[in-house]
Parts: sequence; structure tokens; C-alpha cells
Amino acid sequence: MYDTLDNASYLSEAMNEKIGMIAIREVDMARMFVDCRDYPSEMNCTIAISADTKKELLEAAVQHATSVHGHQDSPELRRELAKMIKTQ
Repeated sequence: MYDTLDNASYLSEAMNEKIGMIAIREVDMARMFVDCRDYPSEMNCTIAISADTKKELLEAAVQHATSVHGHQDSPELRRELAKMIKTQ
């Protein structure tokens, strides 16, 4: 049977392992962003959009480009927006 000290030691090791896994996950999941300020226009748009996944970011960027900047949603627009994605 484990005594209290053994249990505390085991829990401490388990917590450190979990914390290490969380830290690794945070590093692996760098946020991606598109910043309109990097692409000057007549509107002088200052919107920056960020997300954890490229798919989510691209959808938000397409919505912004079409509703605010008047672009038409097309494969070409999506390719151009995908090129604008940067990682933080």
C-alpha cells in the first residue's frame, strides 16, 4: 500500500507531465493571422483577424474581404488570402 508521501510524489510527477504536455500543445498551436494594415488600401482598413486553424482563418478573411472590401468570393481570392496568412 502507498503511503501519503508516495501518493504526493506520484501526483506531483503526474501534474508536471500534464503541464509539460500543455506547454508543448501551446507551442504547437501557434495562432495564425491576417492583418489588413499589411496591405494598404484606399479604405485604410486596420482589421486584424486571427484563429487557431488555417481553415477557420481563411473563412473569416473571406467574409471580411467580401463584406467590407467588396471582393467576390472565388478560388483566386481564397488563394491570395491564404498567401497573406502569417503565424504569431
